Amino acid sequence: MHVISPAGRAIARTPFEWPATRPAPRPAAAGARRVVVYVDRSPDAANAVWRGALVARDRGLPLHLVALQPLHANLADATAVAEAFAADVRGKLPLEVFPESIVGEFEHEGLEAARDASLLVVPARPGLPVLRMLRRTGRPVLVVRVPARASYTRVLAAVELDLEACSLIAAAHALSRDPAMTVMHVLDIPPEDTAQRERDALSARYVLSDLIAAAGAQEDGAEPLIAFGDPRLRVLHQRTATRAELLVVGKRPRLALADALRGGVAQRVLNAAGSDTLLLPTPPRAPDASWALPDFARSRP
Repeated sequence: MHVISPAGRAIARTPFEWPATRPAPRPAAAGARRVVVYVDRSPDAANAVWRGALVARDRGLPLHLVALQPLHANLADATAVAEAFAADVRGKLPLEVFPESIVGEFEHEGLEAARDASLLVVPARPGLPVLRMLRRTGRPVLVVRVPARASYTRVLAAVELDLEACSLIAAAHALSRDPAMTVMHVLDIPPEDTAQRERDALSARYVLSDLIAAAGAQEDGAEPLIAFGDPRLRVLHQRTATRAELLVVGKRPRLALADALRGGVAQRVLNAAGSDTLLLPTPPRAPDASWALPDFARSRP
């Protein structure tokens, strides 16, 4: 095994590879740069609206509130809901807010209305097809579980040791007001192999520190954390121990049937997390991998 020295400030795709030259992020796709929140009359939708409003304010983005009505329903009801939320937000935050009402189905007209958004914000709700949203739109999805009273001050990002971790770290950094947010990687190594655990933990920590630096979060004090065990359990345990308000995880593309049968770490964490959860779509691994700065994480205009 090759131990990666921190002196070169280089990145390896795994802790077992020689370090490679640190690449710059690939250009982000052009888009409307807006935060989209799906709204209705429920209290959990109100939480999503205010979280979306705080993110939009912090990132200097406009807020779009989308109310969806089924076919043959009264569109005026949806319009009234979206406009009422918009008026409330405008009265409390210096923010551009655009209400929109749509007739149709969520998985068709609803997702089409947000396809060019920087970030989708939805309330945590049983049966909401969050992973399907991620797959069909290719946009980050923020699932809101708790009332939004202030910007996030305790953030935990769970990453793999590859270049796409930079995207997750940059996203977490953009939403965090925590100068010491935690970036976590979990190694699955048997506890009886103590020497191997120590060597791999040291190597992984060097790589993780490099990824944090490449994402621009090192100067603000983001802290690397290496843990051992089942990734889902360790991530959820750390979220509970630190009382993290936001958990950031990536989701690689998989077939819908595979997600239903096996479920990945993202799906299992999403089902069990007690905090808000940001899911970022991440591309399949590739030898010539680069990373993209999430659109909402770009510098404010």
